Amino acid sequence: MLTAGILGYMTLIKLITNGYAVYLIQYNDRIYNYFRPYLDVVGEEEKEPDSEDHAVVFGNSRLDEVVRPVLDEEFDEVVFVEANPHEMRQLEDEGEEFVFGDPRHPEVRREAGVKDASAVISLEEDFDLDNEMAQTLETVFIAVSDDEEEAEELMKNGAEHVILEDKAVEKILREKLGAKL
Repeated sequence: MLTAGILGYMTLIKLITNGYAVYLIQYNDRIYNYFRPYLDVVGEEEKEPDSEDHAVVFGNSRLDEVVRPVLDEEFDEVVFVEANPHEMRQLEDEGEEFVFGDPRHPEVRREAGVKDASAVISLEEDFDLDNEMAQTLETVFIAVSDDEEEAEELMKNGAEHVILEDKAVEKILREKLGAKL
């Protein structure tokens, strides 16, 4: 039979376990980065990129029809990081190189060769991801945003350029319509 003491002890263990679980889930990237040097001893070898001159693109948005031709012209290799299975199938059908997964995860970024890329372009419009990349990457980083304040902060934190979609469309329309008048 369960006594009040045993039930109290079980409740305490449950609360402590839940607290640790929430902490581990919330800060998994930080914890992983802290222990990564120790894991590399027995971990996988670093993947060498197929090309010295490659770009990594987060996301495969409607902008990719504009972005792809430019990247194909400028880089020997382009690797897409995509978490959407539908978009992944489209990339596969088009013969594009891709890594399936969420670009917020360090393992996915490692597999895509972000560290050795000549340029990283984020079409995700994920401020937290873009901010982390702007602060940590030592290469050209270009992001897309709809918010001017976020764009300014990304530029301040190290992004090479932030494309404001709304402003870019407005500028093009003004130029084209102004030329017709």
